[in-house]
Amino acid sequence: AQEPTAAGAADGGCGEDDEGHGDRDEESTNAAVPALQRGQCRACAADWLQEARMPALPAGEFDLVIVCDSLYDNKDSWDSLQVVLANSLAPDAELVLASATLRRPFLHEFAARCESAGFTRVSCELTEHAEIVSLRFSHIDSS
Repeated sequence: AQEPTAAGAADGGCGEDDEGHGDRDEESTNAAVPALQRGQCRACAADWLQEARMPALPAGEFDLVIVCDSLYDNKDSWDSLQVVLANSLAPDAELVLASATLRRPFLHEFAARCESAGFTRVSCELTEHAEIVSLRFSHIDSS
C-alpha cells in the first residue's frame, strides 16, 4: 500500500454512482491550518458554502477526503462542495463517498457529477446498510 502524503477528511456536516456545514469562524485562514508531513492525518470540518467563497483549507494538500452521509437533501450546496474538492485535493487524491442505503440516490447523483468533472471510479462497495464509492481525483471542472 502506498503511504499517504497528507491525509484528511473534509467533513461538511460531511456516492456512487445539513446543509453540509461544519463550524468555523469567518476569520479562519489557510495559515491557521498547519501543513502536514508525509504519513500524517488531520480531520478538518468545512462549511462548504463559506469554504467555496473564502478558502481556508490548505490548497491541494489532501490526498484523502471522506464525505460520509452528507449528500442528501442539500443539492443546493453540491456546487460549493465541488469547489472545495477542487481547491483542497492533491493531485491523484482519493475521494471516498459513503451513504446509508436509504440515501443512495443522492450518492449516485453526486458521484456521477464527480465523474463528469474528471474523477475516475476506483471501487464501489454495497452492503446491507451502506454504499461506499471511491473516486480518484485527476481534474475537477468546478464550474
